[in-house]
Amino acid sequence: MKTELNFAPSTSVSSSAFVTNERALPANSSTFNVRVGAPGNVRNLSLGAAKSWTVGEVLSLAEIDCKGYDLRVNGAPANGQSRVSEGQTILLLAPVRGN
Repeated sequence: MKTELNFAPSTSVSSSAFVTNERALPANSSTFNVRVGAPGNVRNLSLGAAKSWTVGEVLSLAEIDCKGYDLRVNGAPANGQSRVSEGQTILLLAPVRGN
């Protein structure tokens, strides 16, 4: 069974973040870019660099509910309090179930 994530529309979600289906916005001294989503359904997010962002805050801005998923940041296990920095990818993976 394939699980589908629903994302917020590609609009400005706050004064310090912007979600887009396209390429990430060019990073400058006031922004940095991360990718967020499930494999095959990843979006770019440009965040205000003046703030230290957590995985939970990024998921909230992108309006993604992570319940029932394992979180990874650049492949490493993560949680809602994990810090995010420029160029990282936050993935939501369906948990692997054993026999």
